[in-house]
Amino acid sequence: MATREGYSPSGRIPQRARGRERREAVIDAACAILTDAGEEALTLHAAALRANSSIGSMYHFFSDRDQLLRAVADRHRDALTRLAAPSRRLTLDAWRNMDAAQVIDVLFREPIDYFVAHPDALIVHHLQDTGPARSFQSLLLRIMRARLGAAEGERVAATLYAVSTGTLAYLRGMRETLLPHDSIDIGGALIAYLERIERGTRSEDAG
Repeated sequence: MATREGYSPSGRIPQRARGRERREAVIDAACAILTDAGEEALTLHAAALRANSSIGSMYHFFSDRDQLLRAVADRHRDALTRLAAPSRRLTLDAWRNMDAAQVIDVLFREPIDYFVAHPDALIVHHLQDTGPARSFQSLLLRIMRARLGAAEGERVAATLYAVSTGTLAYLRGMRETLLPHDSIDIGGALIAYLERIERGTRSEDAG
């Protein structure tokens, strides 16, 4: 599992490759249980059984269920951080020169696709540290201010974030009957909203 300076991963990371593979297999099993049956179904014993591992060996990696849950959250946090990295390297001029659909696609498409593809990431989202979310909100705010001005940009950034996260929370509640991505078109709704706001802003500027 990827680590960063100042960050301590949940559970013990074995030194040998074989041990790391076994630990990852346990996390894989935990993800599958969360997706299939929800957080209440996850126990160390259930994860050991699903990973074809002994319950005794589990304690080499995780001291308790909460530590295993946090390891799942760590995995998803790191994956989402990697997905977000390219967008953070773009300049404000690059963001200004995109149309609304491009802005939403770059900012939201891959994270939304990730959450839809990994329902367990939604289940453990409350366990993740708030740093990445705050960083994304800060980026979104800077982009919207650059495109729309300070006051309007702040309002639009807050709305885009609320709609995206609120819909993902709804999807979490729909875990047992998770809808296909094209049935819950989060990106389309965000694009339509931003396009409407920016058309209005251009009309006001022209007037």
